Amino acid sequence: MNRFRAYLGLCILLTIAYIASGCSIGDKNLADQVKPPEIGEEILVIETEYGVIKARMFNELAPQACQGVKRLVQAGFYKNKSIDRLEKDFLFQVNQKDQSEYQETPLVLESTKELKHYKGALGLARTRDSNVEGFDNLVHSFYIIAPSQIEDEYLSALKNLNDDTLTDLQLATYKEMGGVPRLDGEYTIFGQVFEGLEVLDRINDMVANASIDHSIWDEGILLKSIEIVQYDK
Repeated sequence: MNRFRAYLGLCILLTIAYIASGCSIGDKNLADQVKPPEIGEEILVIETEYGVIKARMFNELAPQACQGVKRLVQAGFYKNKSIDRLEKDFLFQVNQKDQSEYQETPLVLESTKELKHYKGALGLARTRDSNVEGFDNLVHSFYIIAPSQIEDEYLSALKNLNDDTLTDLQLATYKEMGGVPRLDGEYTIFGQVFEGLEVLDRINDMVANASIDHSIWDEGILLKSIEIVQYDK
């Protein structure tokens, strides 16, 4: 009987600890950015020849970027496009080379400390306009951060900056997921992959073995379509 009570007490303590641990993915306490979406939240469903990727959209933190992407999705702009910039352990960029079909007014930078370049982050590419000071964001060409591990020494250096650039939770998320912190603050992040991260792994592995198949450097990877739907488990 005493043994049963001890076991029951341990179960209760573990349950309380789990509930108190806050928002988590698996058994890890990570930044809100990488949380799954809420039911009914708008998400992007990105179909590639290597599988389907689903991503949250940060409408409140990057409203111009999200509106621009939605406009092009609804117009069917991304249908049968190409992911034609492929850099292993860095990023995969959509429609970098072919800019002839779409003329746009570049958007201003929507940077926030809440969004970081973790694995699976979606951000707008940039271009330099000779008539505008600095860089402008392009909505027709976006990138997805590829799988990339971060050395502990680099994370320690970031932590020692003590400039409020990264919270402890964000550092923990970078450590768990990987990413490219040096891009933070320089680009507009408008989304985050929450399902299909294994597709990014598959593409990254394919790029690593590109010496076997050189065609990807010319043709890229087929982006079949992008849809906007309401999330429903």
